[in-house]
Amino acid sequence: MTNLSPNSSDLWTSFEVRPPGFAPVDDGPPASGAQYFSLSVDSGRGYYRQAPEEDPKEDPEEEQLPPPTPKRIIICCDGTWQSSVNGRWGIPSNVTRLARSIARTGKMKKKKEIRIEKGIGNEFEMTEEVEDEFPCPQIVYYGSGIGAGTGVSLFENLRQAIFGDGLVGEVIKAYNFIVMNYCPGDQICCFGFSRGAFTARAVAGLITDIGVIRPKEMNDFPDLYELYRKYRITDGPTFRQTKAYREWITGQFEGGKQTRKRHRLPPESSRVIEVEGVFDTVGALGIPGLYWVQRFLNCIALYLPQLGIDYQGFYRTSLSNYTKHAFHALALDEHMAPFAPTLWHLPNAEETEREKHDLENYESLDKKEVNDYFEDLANGKIKKDVTEKELNEAWDKVVKVHMAKEPRDFTPELRQVWFPGGHVNIGGGNSADLAGFSYDFEQIALITFSWMCDQIAPFIRLDDGKVKGKPDNYSSLAHREIKARDYLIFSLEQKRNSGLPGFLRRLWRSVVSLTRPTPDNNREADIWGTGDTIDVFKIFESFYIFGIFVFFLKLLPRMYTDRTPGHYEDKFRKGSDTKEMIHPSIYYRMSERPDYKPGPLVPDPEPKKGELNRRQPKWKSKEVNIQGYVIKKEDRISRHMVNQSKARDFMAPLMEVGE
Repeated sequence: MTNLSPNSSDLWTSFEVRPPGFAPVDDGPPASGAQYFSLSVDSGRGYYRQAPEEDPKEDPEEEQLPPPTPKRIIICCDGTWQSSVNGRWGIPSNVTRLARSIARTGKMKKKKEIRIEKGIGNEFEMTEEVEDEFPCPQIVYYGSGIGAGTGVSLFENLRQAIFGDGLVGEVIKAYNFIVMNYCPGDQICCFGFSRGAFTARAVAGLITDIGVIRPKEMNDFPDLYELYRKYRITDGPTFRQTKAYREWITGQFEGGKQTRKRHRLPPESSRVIEVEGVFDTVGALGIPGLYWVQRFLNCIALYLPQLGIDYQGFYRTSLSNYTKHAFHALALDEHMAPFAPTLWHLPNAEETEREKHDLENYESLDKKEVNDYFEDLANGKIKKDVTEKELNEAWDKVVKVHMAKEPRDFTPELRQVWFPGGHVNIGGGNSADLAGFSYDFEQIALITFSWMCDQIAPFIRLDDGKVKGKPDNYSSLAHREIKARDYLIFSLEQKRNSGLPGFLRRLWRSVVSLTRPTPDNNREADIWGTGDTIDVFKIFESFYIFGIFVFFLKLLPRMYTDRTPGHYEDKFRKGSDTKEMIHPSIYYRMSERPDYKPGPLVPDPEPKKGELNRRQPKWKSKEVNIQGYVIKKEDRISRHMVNQSKARDFMAPLMEVGE
């Protein structure tokens, strides 16, 4: 392949649809070394308002520079009310911790061919494909959660948080960052917590569905994203196969005039996501709640746009085949029914085999011939009266040939693990500790953070270098986070309510004193997963006077529920796999706190305080067997956390199973 300039658009295929006699302005000769196909199509169809600005087939000549070093683009999206860039001191979420723990330079592998000479006199030659490792920049984008904006009123932040308003803007901002920085060969990774997890998954889904467009096309992106959000998986074909997307690529005409300019089809390689990592995604649309509530908000968005509520399109829960690695930390002890977790689902074996077999039929076809056929068909060169069905079939062939010519050489890896604690415990950044309440002071958040770091460490280089005089399995990253928690506890003692006037400080302390006392060991530095967890019901229950209110609140339908691992099915794909596992911190918590009953989850054998179990427990959730997660030998960050805690003796024999 010819080396491409960093600014080259030669991997984005263009299709031209034009009526007879239409001649766009020539912006100059195509870039030298162009390797993209251009399609010209005449059409009288069209309804979009956008006026043309350029002919994407014609690009100004670009200076041919050496290809840039591939880089890793990392998107980090925080949860509701979570922000590490608002200028205020606070407790960082796991997304913030992760964004700040990524090394500036990483390593990337690429395949290359080497020549091997064999035989006397080098009579025989052969080539072998090997992996070569080289340094790469790691560029991090951090986005605050909705409801955490600066310079806006408290009412506006509350409105955004309640209605999920601003999610669309966050998706567009993250995608825009990728478009502005992406070059062919780059890797893309997405991380998020809560609604930020929705944002991360939405951005990743957008990329795996349509790829990365060119920066010059971002002005038209709102139109494309509007079409994408209104697409329904029940419509049948994938979004790239739809008429709406086809017409966005080929352009629109009305009365012989171009009403929407054409765009380029992104290359298949830009559709790949290297890693997705999320903490407790809730609500299929990013808005925790019931389906009818989401429908109601969509009606408001459509008919009362002056209220500023975003329309929430359908969000697909299946994991794309274009995602290499996906990791999900889930909260077992979140009891709000509207906060139901949104798990990923892998396609069932039959669906995967059917797609593979379908693409095999297109491998032998020539991409240029298929593109040219679609172009000629739409331009009326093959027949005058072309039906919509014929256009759809020809476009479907274009999409599938592009997929077949750049086949995926990987199988998606999915791992979703359940941890003790509520929603905030899993994602970190519990602001209740700042208000004077005593919960676990981020101990469970550090367990989930360590687990996530261990999962992504093979693919993203973390700031976790070796320390002179320390053993090889020593984790400087884990050590920093342990010390940060110690400092957090100390700082909270010094800063709690320090910003309040004296009489308000005394009043608030009186309010806090009405709550039930919490164990002193919440503040201990070496506890591991045994501190008090948090959810809305626990907050109210901590006040004696609200106990009866919580009792009746739990009786209301669709308000209180236990999360049920192994029982979250894909509504659209039967037989899909979620790859769920149970983290050993749940087992340890059960052994240390006999009052802890994790819903329907039952281990065999049941743990007993003070007794060590020499084998991995088997887990059941309403008769469904679920595998336990083993802290592996290479999970050095999690191991460091365990070995510096009171759990090390209990966990030692369980971790050894993974060695």
